[in-house]
Amino acid sequence: MVHHSTNANACKHVWLADALKRDILTGKFGQRLPGIHVLSENYAANFKTINKAVHGLEKEGLLKTCRGEGRHIVRRGMKKVRPRMVVLLIQTEGHLHSNFAMDIARRLQEQDWCALPINAEHFKGTEAEIKHILSYRPVGLVFDGFIPNSFQFFHQYGDQFPRKVVWNGFPKNRYPGAVAVCSDDCMGLYRATQHLIQQGRRRIVFLNYRWNYPEEVHPGTPHELQIKGYEKALTEAGLQEQKQFLFITSDQDANLQTIRAVSQNPPASRPDGLVTYADFRAVQAIRAIRQLGLRVPDDVAVVGYNNTPWTESGEVPLSSVDIREKEIARIIVENLVGEYHPDQVYTIEPQVVARASSRCATEAVDGQSLAPQLVQGVAV
Repeated sequence: MVHHSTNANACKHVWLADALKRDILTGKFGQRLPGIHVLSENYAANFKTINKAVHGLEKEGLLKTCRGEGRHIVRRGMKKVRPRMVVLLIQTEGHLHSNFAMDIARRLQEQDWCALPINAEHFKGTEAEIKHILSYRPVGLVFDGFIPNSFQFFHQYGDQFPRKVVWNGFPKNRYPGAVAVCSDDCMGLYRATQHLIQQGRRRIVFLNYRWNYPEEVHPGTPHELQIKGYEKALTEAGLQEQKQFLFITSDQDANLQTIRAVSQNPPASRPDGLVTYADFRAVQAIRAIRQLGLRVPDDVAVVGYNNTPWTESGEVPLSSVDIREKEIARIIVENLVGEYHPDQVYTIEPQVVARASSRCATEAVDGQSLAPQLVQGVAV
């Protein structure tokens, strides 16, 4: 079983240590490190994470604990620097994109740049948060165009960043002056559905989430594009009458009951294929299907989305759509540290990675990639 929270916490500890080190080197704290309560409030981290980061800096010789006086900053041989800073206002925790954010930060560090990660899902756009971000005098911004507070920050403060890159942003003309790097979610669901059709599946259900984003955000979002890809694949195969959506919420027990109810239909009307918007939902669906005595993939073939570690966490290795985050991270960093072309769009076509949850018995290799392709550099 994969415990994603452990990876997320490790990620937070590493980033916090980097952020503290940058603030120490830029002289932000003066002679003494603030107390743990102040650090917890300023960096939105719990005490355990802060202590782990601080102990690491003590081992590096940047801090020295003096009894009754707290932690002093050791300045012997220290040079004050102003590193080139990039704000990562994207998802930095959880099961979906924490590794993606870490990959961007690592690639920036290899170029002697620094990353300031801020979890876009928790970002409120308060005066204190904005003051904290701008205090670093960042030269770059990477933001998530699908999260309202993230793209609202871009529209209000984007002109203060010489370079900005939006990922996960649709429609692409919503972000003037920014480079857009996007995964083609329409093609992703199209290929996932097409893959199941090629396996002989004819009653394919799309398990999706009932999003509650404002109307101005919804058109052209990954949610809408996935639906279009699903419908396109069914229509091309003459299966448009078999179209069926299964919308779920954040209530996991209710979701499992919904999946079981659909799977208990008579064989002639029961789904024989299931595509989902996320891997962890696919794993939950497989569990519910197997609890009914049905077999995966023999009775119901399942494909997830995002190709996260969840693909190996269940009872059956999960087929999934790989959105190719490493390629996306590479393009983002190249546009930040290299030649910059505002308003340029890069569209990455996902690929299906076939594993045991969907493949026929005649397929020999788990993890086989289907139809990879990259289309990039399309000017708006």
